[in-house]
Amino acid sequence: MNRYATVLAFPGALLAAHPAFAQAFMTEAGALKAVFGKDVEVQRHLYPIAPALREQLQKASGLHFHEASVTVFEARKEGKLSGYAVVMNEVGKSEPITFMVGISTKHKVSDVVLMVFRESRGGEVRDPRFMRQFRGKSASSHLRLNDDILNYAGATLSSGAIARGVKKALVLVDALYSKEADSSSALLFQPPTVASMPAAHKDSPWLFRQQRYRMGTVCRVLLWCDSSPLADQAMQEAFAELRRVDEIFSNYRDDSELTYVNRNAASHPVEVSADFWNLLGRARRGWQQTSGAVDPTVAPLLRVWGFHQKRPAVPLRQQLAEARERVGFQFVEMGARQRVRFQRPGMELDFGGLAKGLAVQNVAARMKALGIPAAFVSLGESSVYAFGPQPGIWSLSIRDPQSPSGAVARVELDSEVAVSTSATYENRCEGGVPFSHIIDARTLQPYAKTGSATVFSRCGVEAEIASKALLLGAPVAARSWLRVIGSKVHSRGLFSDSSPAKDA
Repeated sequence: MNRYATVLAFPGALLAAHPAFAQAFMTEAGALKAVFGKDVEVQRHLYPIAPALREQLQKASGLHFHEASVTVFEARKEGKLSGYAVVMNEVGKSEPITFMVGISTKHKVSDVVLMVFRESRGGEVRDPRFMRQFRGKSASSHLRLNDDILNYAGATLSSGAIARGVKKALVLVDALYSKEADSSSALLFQPPTVASMPAAHKDSPWLFRQQRYRMGTVCRVLLWCDSSPLADQAMQEAFAELRRVDEIFSNYRDDSELTYVNRNAASHPVEVSADFWNLLGRARRGWQQTSGAVDPTVAPLLRVWGFHQKRPAVPLRQQLAEARERVGFQFVEMGARQRVRFQRPGMELDFGGLAKGLAVQNVAARMKALGIPAAFVSLGESSVYAFGPQPGIWSLSIRDPQSPSGAVARVELDSEVAVSTSATYENRCEGGVPFSHIIDARTLQPYAKTGSATVFSRCGVEAEIASKALLLGAPVAARSWLRVIGSKVHSRGLFSDSSPAKDA
Protein backbone atom coordinates (compact mmCIF):
# COMPACT_ATOMS: atom_id res chain seq x y z
CA MET A 1 0.00 0.00 0.00
CA ASN A 2 1.39 3.40 -0.95
CA ARG A 3 2.22 5.79 1.82
CA TYR A 4 0.66 9.26 1.72
CA ALA A 5 3.53 11.60 1.09
CA THR A 6 2.02 15.08 0.90
CA VAL A 7 4.31 17.48 2.78
CA LEU A 8 2.83 20.77 3.89
CA ALA A 9 4.09 23.79 5.82
CA PHE A 10 3.40 23.40 9.55
CA PRO A 11 2.27 26.43 11.58
CA GLY A 12 5.13 28.04 13.46
CA ALA A 13 3.44 28.20 16.87
CA LEU A 14 5.49 25.33 18.25
CA LEU A 15 8.75 26.91 17.13
CA ALA A 16 8.33 30.23 18.95
CA ALA A 17 10.35 31.09 22.06
CA HIS A 18 8.72 30.13 25.34
CA PRO A 19 9.60 30.33 29.05
CA ALA A 20 12.32 28.03 30.36
CA PHE A 21 9.81 25.95 32.36
CA ALA A 22 7.96 24.79 29.25
CA GLN A 23 7.46 21.03 29.48
CA ALA A 24 7.24 18.92 26.33
CA PHE A 25 5.24 15.81 27.17
CA MET A 26 4.84 14.40 23.70
CA THR A 27 6.16 14.98 20.19
CA GLU A 28 3.88 15.31 17.21
CA ALA A 29 4.74 11.76 16.11
CA GLY A 30 4.07 10.44 19.59
CA ALA A 31 0.75 12.26 19.82
CA LEU A 32 -0.36 10.89 16.46
CA LYS A 33 0.51 7.37 17.60
CA ALA A 34 -1.39 7.89 20.86
CA VAL A 35 -4.46 9.17 19.04
CA PHE A 36 -4.52 6.86 16.01
CA GLY A 37 -2.64 3.78 17.17
CA LYS A 38 -0.34 1.70 14.99
CA ASP A 39 -0.50 0.62 11.36
CA VAL A 40 -2.22 3.73 10.00
CA GLU A 41 -1.28 6.06 7.20
CA VAL A 42 -1.36 9.71 8.25
CA GLN A 43 -1.62 12.68 5.93
CA ARG A 44 -1.28 16.30 6.97
CA HIS A 45 -3.41 19.09 5.46
CA LEU A 46 -2.93 22.81 5.95
CA TYR A 47 -6.17 24.78 5.75
CA PRO A 48 -6.08 28.59 5.54
CA ILE A 49 -8.82 30.18 7.63
CA ALA A 50 -10.28 32.69 5.21
CA PRO A 51 -12.69 35.41 6.47
CA ALA A 52 -15.78 33.49 5.31
CA LEU A 53 -14.64 30.31 7.07
CA ARG A 54 -13.69 32.29 10.20
CA GLU A 55 -17.16 33.80 10.35
CA GLN A 56 -18.75 30.36 9.91
CA LEU A 57 -16.63 28.86 12.70
CA GLN A 58 -17.26 31.69 15.14
CA LYS A 59 -21.00 31.60 14.48
CA ALA A 60 -21.10 27.83 15.06
CA SER A 61 -19.09 27.88 18.29
CA GLY A 62 -19.40 31.35 19.82
CA LEU A 63 -15.59 31.30 20.12
CA HIS A 64 -12.90 33.42 18.49
CA PHE A 65 -10.64 31.90 15.83
CA HIS A 66 -7.49 34.01 15.61
CA GLU A 67 -5.47 31.40 13.69
CA ALA A 68 -4.45 32.18 10.11
CA SER A 69 -4.45 28.46 9.32
CA VAL A 70 -5.02 25.09 10.94
CA THR A 71 -3.35 21.73 10.46
CA VAL A 72 -5.58 18.65 10.31
CA PHE A 73 -4.24 15.10 10.17
CA GLU A 74 -6.22 12.36 8.45
CA ALA A 75 -5.61 8.72 9.36
CA ARG A 76 -6.41 5.80 7.08
CA LYS A 77 -6.21 2.11 7.79
CA GLU A 78 -6.22 -0.27 4.83
CA GLY A 79 -7.22 2.70 2.66
CA LYS A 80 -10.30 3.57 4.73
CA LEU A 81 -10.60 6.83 6.66
CA SER A 82 -10.35 6.09 10.38
CA GLY A 83 -10.20 9.52 12.01
CA TYR A 84 -8.87 13.05 12.26
CA ALA A 85 -6.54 14.91 14.59
CA VAL A 86 -6.16 18.65 15.11
CA VAL A 87 -3.28 20.37 16.91
CA MET A 88 -4.56 23.24 19.03
CA ASN A 89 -2.68 26.07 20.76
CA GLU A 90 -4.87 27.72 23.40
CA VAL A 91 -3.67 30.30 25.93
CA GLY A 92 -4.15 29.39 29.60
CA LYS A 93 -3.03 32.21 31.90
CA SER A 94 -0.46 33.79 29.61
CA GLU A 95 1.13 31.07 27.48
CA PRO A 96 -0.28 28.70 24.86
CA ILE A 97 -0.93 25.08 25.74
CA THR A 98 -0.33 22.74 22.81
CA PHE A 99 -2.44 19.61 22.58
CA MET A 100 -3.86 17.24 19.99
CA VAL A 101 -7.56 16.44 19.68
CA GLY A 102 -8.42 13.10 18.09
CA ILE A 103 -11.82 13.00 16.36
CA SER A 104 -13.63 9.97 14.95
CA THR A 105 -15.26 9.73 11.52
CA LYS A 106 -18.56 10.31 13.38
CA HIS A 107 -17.14 13.70 14.45
CA LYS A 108 -16.82 12.81 18.14
CA VAL A 109 -13.74 13.16 20.35
CA SER A 110 -11.76 9.95 20.53
CA ASP A 111 -8.87 11.29 22.65
CA VAL A 112 -7.08 14.45 23.81
CA VAL A 113 -3.30 14.36 24.26
CA LEU A 114 -1.20 17.10 25.90
CA MET A 115 1.95 17.92 23.94
CA VAL A 116 3.53 21.07 25.45
CA PHE A 117 2.67 22.94 28.68
CA ARG A 118 4.45 26.28 29.18
CA GLU A 119 3.18 27.78 32.45
CA SER A 120 4.31 27.31 36.04
CA ARG A 121 0.82 26.42 37.30
CA GLY A 122 -2.14 24.48 36.01
CA GLY A 123 -0.26 21.42 34.81
CA GLU A 124 -2.80 19.15 36.48
CA VAL A 125 -4.67 19.07 33.16
CA ARG A 126 -2.13 16.52 31.96
CA ASP A 127 -3.89 13.95 34.17
CA PRO A 128 -5.46 11.36 31.79
CA ARG A 129 -8.61 11.41 33.92
CA PHE A 130 -9.18 15.05 33.00
CA MET A 131 -8.60 14.41 29.29
CA ARG A 132 -10.91 11.37 29.23
CA GLN A 133 -13.89 13.61 30.07
CA PHE A 134 -13.90 14.87 26.48
CA ARG A 135 -14.28 11.45 24.84
CA GLY A 136 -17.53 11.07 22.92
CA LYS A 137 -18.22 14.82 22.87
CA SER A 138 -19.35 16.42 19.59
CA ALA A 139 -19.59 19.99 18.28
CA SER A 140 -23.11 20.21 19.71
CA SER A 141 -22.01 19.20 23.22
CA HIS A 142 -21.73 21.75 26.01
CA LEU A 143 -18.23 21.80 27.50
CA ARG A 144 -18.83 24.01 30.54
CA LEU A 145 -16.37 23.83 33.41
CA ASN A 146 -17.72 22.56 36.75
CA ASP A 147 -20.79 21.35 34.90
CA ASP A 148 -20.07 19.21 31.84
CA ILE A 149 -16.32 19.11 32.53
CA LEU A 150 -15.00 18.69 36.08
CA ASN A 151 -12.44 21.38 36.84
CA TYR A 152 -9.13 20.86 38.65
CA ALA A 153 -8.54 23.16 41.63
CA GLY A 154 -5.76 25.57 40.79
CA ALA A 155 -5.97 24.79 37.09
CA THR A 156 -9.11 26.66 36.06
CA LEU A 157 -7.47 28.67 33.28
CA SER A 158 -5.69 25.63 31.88
CA SER A 159 -8.87 23.54 32.07
CA GLY A 160 -10.80 26.27 30.26
CA ALA A 161 -8.13 26.46 27.55
CA ILE A 162 -8.35 22.71 26.88
CA ALA A 163 -12.16 22.76 26.79
CA ARG A 164 -12.13 25.76 24.46
CA GLY A 165 -9.62 24.11 22.11
CA VAL A 166 -11.56 20.83 21.99
CA LYS A 167 -14.73 22.71 21.06
CA LYS A 168 -12.89 24.62 18.32
CA ALA A 169 -11.36 21.43 16.92
CA LEU A 170 -14.78 19.78 16.69
CA VAL A 171 -16.28 22.79 14.95
CA LEU A 172 -13.35 22.89 12.52
CA VAL A 173 -13.76 19.25 11.53
CA ASP A 174 -17.52 19.72 11.13
CA ALA A 175 -16.90 22.68 8.80
CA LEU A 176 -14.13 21.09 6.74
CA TYR A 177 -15.42 17.54 6.40
CA SER A 178 -18.75 15.90 5.71
CA LYS A 179 -19.78 12.90 7.80
CA GLU A 180 -21.28 11.28 4.72
CA ALA A 181 -18.60 12.15 2.16
CA ASP A 182 -16.65 8.90 2.36
CA SER A 183 -19.61 6.54 2.49
CA SER A 184 -21.39 7.62 -0.68
CA SER A 185 -18.54 8.67 -2.97
CA ALA A 186 -18.42 7.17 -6.42
CA LEU A 187 -14.67 7.73 -6.56
CA LEU A 188 -11.91 7.13 -4.06
CA PHE A 189 -9.65 10.17 -4.36
CA GLN A 190 -5.91 9.96 -3.60
CA PRO A 191 -4.35 13.38 -2.84
CA PRO A 192 -1.21 14.05 -4.87
CA THR A 193 2.29 13.75 -3.49
CA VAL A 194 4.88 16.49 -3.61
CA ALA A 195 7.04 14.13 -5.67
CA SER A 196 4.40 14.21 -8.42
CA MET A 197 4.70 17.98 -8.85
CA PRO A 198 7.07 19.36 -11.52
CA ALA A 199 10.31 20.84 -10.26
CA ALA A 200 9.05 24.38 -10.91
CA HIS A 201 6.39 23.93 -8.21
CA LYS A 202 8.26 21.89 -5.59
CA ASP A 203 9.83 24.88 -3.83
CA SER A 204 6.50 25.81 -2.22
CA PRO A 205 4.43 22.61 -2.19
CA TRP A 206 1.33 23.73 -0.34
CA LEU A 207 -1.83 21.77 -0.87
CA PHE A 208 -4.96 23.67 0.14
CA ARG A 209 -8.34 22.02 0.54
CA GLN A 210 -11.84 23.13 1.41
CA GLN A 211 -15.00 21.07 1.55
CA ARG A 212 -18.52 22.44 1.73
CA TYR A 213 -22.08 21.36 0.98
CA ARG A 214 -23.10 22.78 -2.38
CA MET A 215 -25.60 21.88 -5.11
CA GLY A 216 -27.17 19.21 -2.94
CA THR A 217 -23.94 17.33 -2.30
CA VAL A 218 -20.46 17.56 -0.82
CA CYS A 219 -18.12 19.72 -2.88
CA ARG A 220 -14.37 19.25 -2.48
CA VAL A 221 -11.81 21.69 -3.89
CA LEU A 222 -8.07 21.03 -3.72
CA LEU A 223 -5.35 23.17 -5.22
CA TRP A 224 -1.62 23.61 -5.26
CA CYS A 225 -0.49 27.15 -4.55
CA ASP A 226 2.55 28.93 -3.09
CA SER A 227 0.49 31.86 -1.75
CA SER A 228 -2.08 31.62 1.05
CA PRO A 229 -3.87 34.87 -0.01
CA LEU A 230 -4.13 33.59 -3.59
CA ALA A 231 -5.45 30.24 -2.34
CA ASP A 232 -8.05 32.09 -0.24
CA GLN A 233 -9.16 34.10 -3.28
CA ALA A 234 -9.36 30.96 -5.42
CA MET A 235 -11.46 29.13 -2.84
CA GLN A 236 -13.84 32.08 -2.44
CA GLU A 237 -14.31 32.35 -6.21
CA ALA A 238 -14.77 28.59 -6.52
CA PHE A 239 -17.63 28.39 -4.05
CA ALA A 240 -19.13 31.64 -5.33
CA GLU A 241 -19.30 30.09 -8.81
CA LEU A 242 -20.95 26.95 -7.42
CA ARG A 243 -23.52 29.12 -5.68
CA ARG A 244 -24.16 31.04 -8.92
CA VAL A 245 -24.70 27.86 -10.95
CA ASP A 246 -26.98 26.47 -8.26
CA GLU A 247 -29.08 29.64 -8.37
CA ILE A 248 -29.71 28.93 -12.04
CA PHE A 249 -30.20 25.15 -12.18
CA SER A 250 -31.38 24.01 -8.74
CA ASN A 251 -34.71 22.16 -8.78
CA TYR A 252 -35.00 22.44 -4.99
CA ARG A 253 -34.86 26.24 -4.74
CA ASP A 254 -38.01 28.26 -5.23
CA ASP A 255 -35.97 31.21 -6.49
CA SER A 256 -33.86 29.39 -9.11
CA GLU A 257 -34.17 30.14 -12.81
CA LEU A 258 -35.02 26.49 -13.47
CA THR A 259 -37.96 26.65 -11.07
CA TYR A 260 -39.22 29.79 -12.81
CA VAL A 261 -38.98 28.13 -16.22
CA ASN A 262 -40.72 24.97 -15.04
CA ARG A 263 -43.59 27.03 -13.62
CA ASN A 264 -44.17 29.23 -16.65
CA ALA A 265 -42.84 27.73 -19.88
CA ALA A 266 -46.01 25.71 -20.54
CA SER A 267 -48.16 28.86 -20.58
CA HIS A 268 -45.90 31.22 -22.54
CA PRO A 269 -42.35 31.49 -23.94
CA VAL A 270 -39.82 32.28 -21.22
CA GLU A 271 -36.62 34.21 -21.92
CA VAL A 272 -33.67 32.51 -20.21
CA SER A 273 -30.09 33.42 -19.34
CA ALA A 274 -27.13 32.57 -21.56
CA ASP A 275 -26.02 29.85 -19.14
CA PHE A 276 -29.46 28.23 -19.18
CA TRP A 277 -29.76 28.50 -22.94
CA ASN A 278 -26.32 27.00 -23.61
CA LEU A 279 -26.80 24.06 -21.24
CA LEU A 280 -30.26 23.37 -22.67
CA GLY A 281 -28.69 23.31 -26.15
CA ARG A 282 -26.05 20.83 -24.99
CA ALA A 283 -28.77 18.73 -23.38
CA ARG A 284 -30.69 18.67 -26.68
CA ARG A 285 -27.59 17.43 -28.52
CA GLY A 286 -27.11 14.78 -25.85
CA TRP A 287 -30.72 13.68 -26.25
CA GLN A 288 -30.17 13.33 -29.98
CA GLN A 289 -26.83 11.53 -29.64
CA THR A 290 -28.20 8.99 -27.13
CA SER A 291 -31.39 8.29 -29.11
CA GLY A 292 -33.50 9.81 -26.34
CA ALA A 293 -32.06 7.90 -23.37
CA VAL A 294 -30.56 10.98 -21.69
CA ASP A 295 -33.30 13.57 -21.54
CA PRO A 296 -33.62 16.57 -19.14
CA THR A 297 -37.43 16.40 -19.39
CA VAL A 298 -37.48 13.30 -17.11
CA ALA A 299 -38.46 15.41 -14.06
CA PRO A 300 -42.06 14.04 -14.08
CA LEU A 301 -40.61 10.52 -14.02
CA LEU A 302 -38.37 11.37 -11.07
CA ARG A 303 -41.51 12.49 -9.30
CA VAL A 304 -43.29 9.26 -10.19
CA TRP A 305 -40.45 7.19 -8.82
CA GLY A 306 -40.39 9.24 -5.62
CA PHE A 307 -37.11 11.10 -5.97
CA HIS A 308 -38.49 14.65 -5.78
CA GLN A 309 -41.26 14.04 -3.27
CA LYS A 310 -43.39 11.29 -1.80
CA ARG A 311 -45.12 9.34 -4.55
CA PRO A 312 -48.88 10.11 -4.79
CA ALA A 313 -51.35 7.33 -3.94
CA VAL A 314 -52.13 6.54 -7.58
CA PRO A 315 -51.39 3.21 -9.31
CA LEU A 316 -47.90 3.19 -10.81
CA ARG A 317 -49.14 2.20 -14.27
CA GLN A 318 -51.45 5.21 -14.34
CA GLN A 319 -48.68 7.55 -13.15
CA LEU A 320 -46.31 6.32 -15.86
CA ALA A 321 -48.97 6.70 -18.54
CA GLU A 322 -49.56 10.31 -17.48
CA ALA A 323 -45.84 11.05 -17.23
CA ARG A 324 -45.21 9.61 -20.70
CA GLU A 325 -47.29 12.47 -22.14
CA ARG A 326 -45.03 15.03 -20.47
CA VAL A 327 -41.60 13.53 -21.21
CA GLY A 328 -39.64 14.09 -24.41
CA PHE A 329 -37.33 16.83 -25.63
CA GLN A 330 -39.34 17.00 -28.86
CA PHE A 331 -41.92 18.91 -26.81
CA VAL A 332 -39.43 21.67 -25.87
CA GLU A 333 -39.30 24.69 -28.16
CA MET A 334 -36.10 26.74 -28.28
CA GLY A 335 -37.13 29.91 -30.06
CA ALA A 336 -35.62 33.26 -30.98
CA ARG A 337 -34.07 35.56 -28.37
CA GLN A 338 -33.28 32.66 -26.01
CA ARG A 339 -36.91 31.83 -25.35
CA VAL A 340 -38.05 28.43 -24.13
CA ARG A 341 -41.56 27.00 -24.27
CA PHE A 342 -43.07 23.64 -23.31
CA GLN A 343 -45.64 22.29 -25.75
CA ARG A 344 -47.43 20.27 -23.07
CA PRO A 345 -48.61 21.26 -19.59
CA GLY A 346 -46.98 19.52 -16.66
CA MET A 347 -43.56 19.32 -18.30
CA GLU A 348 -40.48 20.02 -16.20
CA LEU A 349 -36.73 20.08 -16.76
CA ASP A 350 -34.15 18.53 -14.46
CA PHE A 351 -30.53 18.94 -15.58
CA GLY A 352 -29.15 16.79 -12.75
CA GLY A 353 -25.50 15.88 -13.33
CA LEU A 354 -25.25 18.06 -16.42
CA ALA A 355 -25.35 21.17 -14.21
CA LYS A 356 -22.72 19.64 -11.95
CA GLY A 357 -20.46 18.95 -14.92
CA LEU A 358 -20.82 22.58 -15.99
CA ALA A 359 -20.15 23.80 -12.45
CA VAL A 360 -16.88 21.90 -11.89
CA GLN A 361 -15.57 22.97 -15.28
CA ASN A 362 -16.44 26.62 -14.59
CA VAL A 363 -14.67 26.46 -11.23
CA ALA A 364 -11.56 25.00 -12.86
CA ALA A 365 -11.60 27.80 -15.44
CA ARG A 366 -11.62 30.38 -12.66
CA MET A 367 -8.69 28.66 -10.97
CA LYS A 368 -6.64 28.70 -14.17
CA ALA A 369 -7.46 32.37 -14.76
CA LEU A 370 -6.03 33.17 -11.31
CA GLY A 371 -2.79 31.35 -12.10
CA ILE A 372 -3.36 28.27 -9.94
CA PRO A 373 -0.99 25.57 -11.34
CA ALA A 374 -3.07 22.53 -10.39
CA ALA A 375 -6.57 21.99 -8.99
CA PHE A 376 -9.09 19.22 -8.39
CA VAL A 377 -12.82 20.01 -8.11
CA SER A 378 -15.49 17.43 -7.32
CA LEU A 379 -19.20 17.45 -6.59
CA GLY A 380 -20.23 14.32 -4.74
CA GLU A 381 -17.11 12.67 -6.23
CA SER A 382 -19.22 11.74 -9.27
CA SER A 383 -18.59 15.01 -11.18
CA VAL A 384 -14.91 15.94 -11.32
CA TYR A 385 -12.69 18.38 -13.18
CA ALA A 386 -8.93 18.38 -12.66
CA PHE A 387 -5.95 20.06 -14.25
CA GLY A 388 -2.22 20.34 -13.69
CA PRO A 389 1.02 21.16 -15.51
CA GLN A 390 1.50 17.51 -16.51
CA PRO A 391 -0.34 14.15 -16.39
CA GLY A 392 -0.31 12.22 -13.13
CA ILE A 393 -0.64 15.19 -10.75
CA TRP A 394 -4.05 13.88 -9.66
CA SER A 395 -5.24 10.31 -9.42
CA LEU A 396 -8.37 8.52 -8.28
CA SER A 397 -9.75 5.03 -7.89
CA ILE A 398 -13.09 3.97 -9.27
CA ARG A 399 -15.33 2.23 -6.77
CA ASP A 400 -16.60 -1.28 -7.24
CA PRO A 401 -20.43 -1.01 -7.46
CA GLN A 402 -20.76 -4.43 -5.81
CA SER A 403 -18.42 -3.47 -2.96
CA PRO A 404 -18.22 0.34 -2.66
CA SER A 405 -15.38 0.18 -0.12
CA GLY A 406 -13.19 -1.42 -2.79
CA ALA A 407 -11.97 -0.26 -6.18
CA VAL A 408 -11.93 -1.76 -9.67
CA ALA A 409 -9.27 0.54 -11.15
CA ARG A 410 -6.85 3.28 -10.24
CA VAL A 411 -6.43 6.09 -12.75
CA GLU A 412 -3.76 8.75 -13.07
CA LEU A 413 -5.56 11.68 -14.62
CA ASP A 414 -4.45 13.55 -17.69
CA SER A 415 -3.15 17.13 -17.43
CA GLU A 416 -6.71 18.40 -17.92
CA VAL A 417 -9.78 16.22 -17.76
CA ALA A 418 -13.44 16.05 -16.78
CA VAL A 419 -14.60 12.84 -15.11
CA SER A 420 -18.20 11.73 -14.65
CA THR A 421 -19.42 8.56 -12.94
CA SER A 422 -22.99 7.32 -13.13
CA ALA A 423 -23.51 4.44 -10.75
CA THR A 424 -25.82 2.49 -8.46
CA TYR A 425 -24.01 3.18 -5.17
CA GLU A 426 -27.06 4.92 -3.76
CA ASN A 427 -29.76 2.60 -5.12
CA ARG A 428 -33.14 2.60 -3.46
CA CYS A 429 -35.11 -0.56 -2.90
CA GLU A 430 -38.87 -0.96 -3.21
CA GLY A 431 -40.74 -4.24 -2.96
CA GLY A 432 -37.39 -6.02 -2.84
CA VAL A 433 -36.38 -4.53 -6.22
CA PRO A 434 -33.43 -2.09 -6.25
CA PHE A 435 -33.49 0.91 -8.56
CA SER A 436 -31.41 4.04 -9.02
CA HIS A 437 -32.08 7.72 -9.61
CA ILE A 438 -30.88 7.33 -13.21
CA ILE A 439 -33.95 7.15 -15.44
CA ASP A 440 -33.98 5.83 -19.00
CA ALA A 441 -36.34 8.23 -20.79
CA ARG A 442 -36.93 5.65 -23.54
CA THR A 443 -38.40 3.05 -21.17
CA LEU A 444 -39.54 5.41 -18.37
CA GLN A 445 -37.80 3.02 -15.96
CA PRO A 446 -34.96 3.57 -13.46
CA TYR A 447 -31.73 1.69 -14.04
CA ALA A 448 -32.10 -1.41 -11.85
CA LYS A 449 -28.83 -3.35 -12.28
CA THR A 450 -25.66 -3.16 -10.23
CA GLY A 451 -23.20 -1.15 -12.26
CA SER A 452 -21.22 1.99 -12.92
CA ALA A 453 -19.94 3.93 -15.89
CA THR A 454 -17.07 6.42 -15.75
CA VAL A 455 -16.23 8.70 -18.67
CA PHE A 456 -13.15 10.87 -19.21
CA SER A 457 -13.59 13.90 -21.45
CA ARG A 458 -12.43 17.46 -22.11
CA CYS A 459 -15.93 18.78 -21.36
CA GLY A 460 -17.74 18.34 -18.06
CA VAL A 461 -21.23 18.37 -19.59
CA GLU A 462 -20.32 15.91 -22.35
CA ALA A 463 -18.80 13.58 -19.73
CA GLU A 464 -22.06 13.63 -17.77
CA ILE A 465 -24.16 12.82 -20.83
CA ALA A 466 -21.82 10.04 -21.91
CA SER A 467 -21.58 8.33 -18.50
CA LYS A 468 -25.36 8.09 -18.23
CA ALA A 469 -25.69 6.84 -21.79
CA LEU A 470 -22.97 4.27 -21.21
CA LEU A 471 -24.66 2.94 -18.09
CA LEU A 472 -28.03 2.74 -19.86
CA GLY A 473 -26.57 0.98 -22.88
CA ALA A 474 -27.39 3.88 -25.21
CA PRO A 475 -25.17 5.17 -28.04
CA VAL A 476 -22.18 7.05 -26.67
CA ALA A 477 -19.44 9.02 -28.42
CA ALA A 478 -16.94 9.02 -25.52
CA ARG A 479 -13.40 7.92 -26.40
CA SER A 480 -12.26 7.04 -22.88
CA TRP A 481 -14.49 5.14 -20.50
CA LEU A 482 -14.80 2.32 -17.99
CA ARG A 483 -18.00 0.35 -17.46
CA VAL A 484 -18.67 -2.12 -14.65
CA ILE A 485 -21.78 -4.30 -14.73
CA GLY A 486 -21.93 -6.80 -11.90
CA SER A 487 -18.46 -8.31 -11.71
CA LYS A 488 -17.55 -7.58 -15.35
CA VAL A 489 -15.26 -4.67 -16.15
CA HIS A 490 -15.10 -3.23 -19.66
CA SER A 491 -12.89 -0.32 -20.67
CA ARG A 492 -11.93 1.58 -23.80
CA GLY A 493 -9.15 4.11 -24.08
CA LEU A 494 -9.15 4.43 -20.29
CA PHE A 495 -5.44 5.03 -19.89
CA SER A 496 -3.47 7.42 -22.07
CA ASP A 497 0.08 6.68 -23.21
CA SER A 498 1.45 8.89 -20.42
CA SER A 499 -0.66 7.14 -17.76
CA PRO A 500 -0.35 3.38 -18.34
CA ALA A 501 -2.84 0.97 -16.82
CA LYS A 502 -2.20 -0.05 -13.23
CA ASP A 503 -3.71 -2.78 -11.14
CA ALA A 504 -6.43 -1.67 -8.76
